[in-house]
Amino acid sequence: MTTDECLCGSGMNNTGEPNCIKLFKKSTGMFIVPLFANDGTRNSFDLTAASDITAKVQHLDPSKRWYPIQDLKDVELPTAESRFETAKDGSKFKLANGIRSFKATAFERGSVLAGKLQGVSCGKFGVYIFDIDGNLRGLKDGTNLYPVEIGGWDAILMMRQMIA
Repeated sequence: MTTDECLCGSGMNNTGEPNCIKLFKKSTGMFIVPLFANDGTRNSFDLTAASDITAKVQHLDPSKRWYPIQDLKDVELPTAESRFETAKDGSKFKLANGIRSFKATAFERGSVLAGKLQGVSCGKFGVYIFDIDGNLRGLKDGTNLYPVEIGGWDAILMMRQMIA
């Protein structure tokens, strides 16, 4: 019993977990989104409204537009270890959280996409990651989902050798 239907409404209910959690599955893409629009508003996704992602992707204002990257393969979301300092008495103090990273491969893409992705580092952008079922992952605050800010970007074009 591993399907979403089996998790909702049956089985043990007193585990401290809310009912019917929608599981985030295999990551297959992302939306790159400016953190703030030119009018000063913070870009977000309203979880209570019948928001249309197609409208976000086609928004006339580039500062409010979502830029999709689809068909990503071998997605990894590693997190570096947090840094601590240990006092002489053995107690530990956290100095910094581990940095979260994102690594993926996009096959059959050209140098134009790599160049566009490198340009993302010129502004304040964030990302929503989406899974194979179209579920979004971001930062939830109240009824809004915000893009996760990215601190840097390194798009690398891999040249593939053709064998004749």
